[in-house]
Amino acid sequence: MIRGKRPAFTSMAVLTLGLGIGANTAIFSLVDAVVLRPPPFKAAERLVWIWATRTDRDKALYSNPNFVDTRERVRSFDEIGAFAIDRVRLKYA
Repeated sequence: MIRGKRPAFTSMAVLTLGLGIGANTAIFSLVDAVVLRPPPFKAAERLVWIWATRTDRDKALYSNPNFVDTRERVRSFDEIGAFAIDRVRLKYA
Protein backbone atom coordinates (compact mmCIF):
# COMPACT_ATOMS: atom_id res chain seq x y z
CA MET A 1 0.00 0.00 0.00
CA ILE A 2 1.21 3.48 -0.84
CA ARG A 3 1.55 5.81 2.12
CA GLY A 4 1.59 9.55 1.97
CA LYS A 5 -0.71 12.50 1.56
CA ARG A 6 -1.83 11.67 -2.01
CA PRO A 7 -1.63 7.95 -2.80
CA ALA A 8 -3.83 8.27 -5.94
CA PHE A 9 -1.48 10.84 -7.44
CA THR A 10 1.55 8.68 -6.64
CA SER A 11 -0.08 5.61 -8.18
CA MET A 12 -0.99 7.50 -11.36
CA ALA A 13 2.52 8.97 -11.63
CA VAL A 14 4.14 5.53 -11.28
CA LEU A 15 1.69 4.03 -13.79
CA THR A 16 2.26 6.85 -16.28
CA LEU A 17 6.04 6.56 -15.97
CA GLY A 18 5.86 2.80 -16.42
CA LEU A 19 3.70 3.07 -19.53
CA GLY A 20 5.92 5.81 -20.96
CA ILE A 21 9.11 3.83 -20.41
CA GLY A 22 7.51 0.70 -21.86
CA ALA A 23 6.24 2.53 -24.96
CA ASN A 24 9.61 4.21 -25.46
CA THR A 25 11.39 0.86 -25.23
CA ALA A 26 9.00 -0.75 -27.73
CA ILE A 27 9.34 2.08 -30.25
CA PHE A 28 13.13 2.15 -29.96
CA SER A 29 13.30 -1.62 -30.43
CA LEU A 30 11.23 -1.32 -33.60
CA VAL A 31 13.31 1.58 -34.98
CA ASP A 32 16.51 -0.26 -34.10
CA ALA A 33 15.42 -3.43 -35.89
CA VAL A 34 14.00 -1.71 -38.99
CA VAL A 35 16.12 1.41 -39.51
CA LEU A 36 19.38 1.26 -37.59
CA ARG A 37 20.56 -2.30 -38.22
CA PRO A 38 21.47 -3.42 -41.73
CA PRO A 39 19.38 -6.23 -43.23
CA PRO A 40 20.76 -9.73 -42.63
CA PHE A 41 21.61 -10.28 -46.32
CA LYS A 42 24.92 -10.18 -48.19
CA ALA A 43 23.75 -7.74 -50.88
CA ALA A 44 20.51 -6.15 -49.70
CA GLU A 45 20.45 -3.79 -52.69
CA ARG A 46 19.93 -6.82 -54.93
CA LEU A 47 16.73 -8.01 -53.24
CA VAL A 48 13.65 -8.21 -55.43
CA TRP A 49 9.96 -8.69 -54.68
CA ILE A 50 7.96 -11.08 -56.84
CA TRP A 51 4.18 -10.76 -57.17
CA ALA A 52 1.70 -12.98 -58.92
CA THR A 53 -0.64 -11.34 -61.41
CA ARG A 54 -4.40 -11.56 -61.65
CA THR A 55 -6.97 -9.97 -63.89
CA ASP A 56 -8.97 -8.41 -61.04
CA ARG A 57 -6.08 -6.63 -59.22
CA ASP A 58 -2.56 -5.36 -59.76
CA LYS A 59 -0.81 -7.55 -57.22
CA ALA A 60 -1.81 -10.91 -55.85
CA LEU A 61 -0.36 -13.21 -53.23
CA TYR A 62 2.26 -15.64 -54.44
CA SER A 63 1.05 -19.14 -53.64
CA ASN A 64 3.23 -21.86 -52.15
CA PRO A 65 3.02 -24.04 -55.32
CA ASN A 66 4.07 -21.00 -57.41
CA PHE A 67 7.01 -20.40 -55.08
CA VAL A 68 8.18 -24.02 -55.27
CA ASP A 69 7.86 -23.98 -59.06
CA THR A 70 9.78 -20.69 -59.33
CA ARG A 71 12.52 -21.94 -57.01
CA GLU A 72 12.99 -25.09 -59.07
CA ARG A 73 12.93 -23.49 -62.52
CA VAL A 74 14.45 -20.01 -62.31
CA ARG A 75 18.25 -19.89 -62.57
CA SER A 76 18.76 -16.10 -62.66
CA PHE A 77 18.62 -15.76 -58.85
CA ASP A 78 21.30 -16.92 -56.44
CA GLU A 79 18.72 -17.81 -53.82
CA ILE A 80 14.95 -17.56 -53.45
CA GLY A 81 13.11 -17.24 -50.17
CA ALA A 82 9.55 -16.55 -49.11
CA PHE A 83 7.67 -15.14 -46.17
CA ALA A 84 4.04 -14.92 -45.21
CA ILE A 85 2.04 -12.36 -43.31
CA ASP A 86 -1.12 -13.67 -41.76
CA ARG A 87 -3.68 -12.30 -39.39
CA VAL A 88 -3.91 -13.98 -36.03
CA ARG A 89 -6.90 -13.76 -33.76
CA LEU A 90 -6.14 -14.21 -30.09
CA LYS A 91 -8.86 -15.47 -27.78
CA TYR A 92 -8.91 -15.78 -24.06
CA ALA A 93 -9.32 -19.36 -22.94
